[in-house]
Amino acid sequence: MILTLEKLKTEYANKGFDLSLDFKHRLKDQTLMYDIDLVRVTGQVQFLQSRYVHFDLNIETTLTLPCAITLKPVSYPLSFKIEEDVSETSDAEYMIVEDKINLGDIIWGAIIPMIPMQVYAEDAPRDLYEEEPKVNEVFAQLKDHFDKK
Repeated sequence: MILTLEKLKTEYANKGFDLSLDFKHRLKDQTLMYDIDLVRVTGQVQFLQSRYVHFDLNIETTLTLPCAITLKPVSYPLSFKIEEDVSETSDAEYMIVEDKINLGDIIWGAIIPMIPMQVYAEDAPRDLYEEEPKVNEVFAQLKDHFDKK
């Protein structure tokens, strides 16, 4: 979702955000998730300067992720807050380009690091793949030494 600075000032600066964004088109470019529900974005936007914008946003969605053991789909609710500054300078992670801000890139960029490394289906046999603890040979000799005393 690309927003102009004018639209941000006139529509969102006073009343805030309450948007639903669809990111299903981005699923074909990644393998981290099977599906993503509509993303609800609420929050505020402030103009700290005429071309320096501060977003304070709440993000909620549900991801469908692969189980780490069975690859079955697992529903994973996601809810978090972000604060992001956008300007024309290179100091900001996201920049104003031609009086426009890509809010979709900001939201997607916040969702990706929030995806857990592993999720498990309720019926996944977790104990099948656990390795037995290995004892380092050096420490195994010490164990016998202390048992003798």
